[in-house]
Amino acid sequence: MQRKLRTIERIDYRKLHNTGIRQCKEMYSEEKKLAESNNDTQSVNSETSESDNISSKLSTSNNQSMKAKLLIGEIDDFIDENPINQFVYSEDIAIYIEKISKMRTELRSISIELQNMSQKEEFQSFSDDFTQTMASIKEYIINAKSRATDIQKTDKYQEVYRKENEERNQNKRAAEFLISEVTRLSSELLYEFEKECDSSVSDEEITRRKDDLSSNLLKLDQLSNKFQ
Repeated sequence: MQRKLRTIERIDYRKLHNTGIRQCKEMYSEEKKLAESNNDTQSVNSETSESDNISSKLSTSNNQSMKAKLLIGEIDDFIDENPINQFVYSEDIAIYIEKISKMRTELRSISIELQNMSQKEEFQSFSDDFTQTMASIKEYIINAKSRATDIQKTDKYQEVYRKENEERNQNKRAAEFLISEVTRLSSELLYEFEKECDSSVSDEEITRRKDDLSSNLLKLDQLSNKFQ
């Protein structure tokens, strides 16, 4: 059961002695005391909650600030340890551009969070490092893309040169083969043309030469075609 609160009277005995009239000082009740107590408790709780919120924000801000500083250091190391002029393949450059772009996105996100939760003066020190780092990332990406373009051009020239060189080698091999064939056919025909043609040639030799005539004529045609 709920206890009924009673009113407490505080008699002013000085006035009673002087005037003979019973009078009370201020009227207090347990309800008033309880209300005042509750108000004091709520005020303390409100101040404590506000203090906790401030502490939480400061803690979060400090954590994000530390995270930002570590990320900036990682970005600086990444740029120093992966110079643009070391790349020889455009595919590698694309991978490193993707990596540093992700780091830039993360740093930009942290910067926005810090800017929302920090005072302007507190954010200014990080803002300078953030601006400088973002400029370094931008320069790195621009130089990387330029390097990739140069590599692609070089690869294209090398591919053209390779094809032209391969074609030249093929033509050279074809020419060497034709020269060897012309030399062979010329030697064989020359051998036939230098044979004796006087009365000393036997009938059997004449018959053989007659039989070989068609093949020698074919060699002459082949020789003409190979010269062309």
